[in-house]
Amino acid sequence: LRGAYVNEVNRGTPAAKAGLRGGDQRSPTKYLGICPETIGGDVILAINDQAVSSFDDILVYLEYYTSPGDVVTLDVLRKGEAITLEMTLAARPERLNE
Repeated sequence: LRGAYVNEVNRGTPAAKAGLRGGDQRSPTKYLGICPETIGGDVILAINDQAVSSFDDILVYLEYYTSPGDVVTLDVLRKGEAITLEMTLAARPERLNE
């Protein structure tokens, strides 16, 4: 399985408004720092039909092919089920949670 794991979703963000879900259970791994701290989060498989292997793939796609206000389609794996979400983009803030 290749994709970008969603560890956490900040309230009020486009990701939250689109319905993306972060992990909701503590990971039993002893490799924290390498593996996610939580399990149960969504895995983004594609953005606008472009395959995603890592979070960097999403950032590059957003930078080169989108603008604030655009709507993107995310193919997501949630608890073993493939779903599609639409997300309306906003300008990226300088910092979150200030």
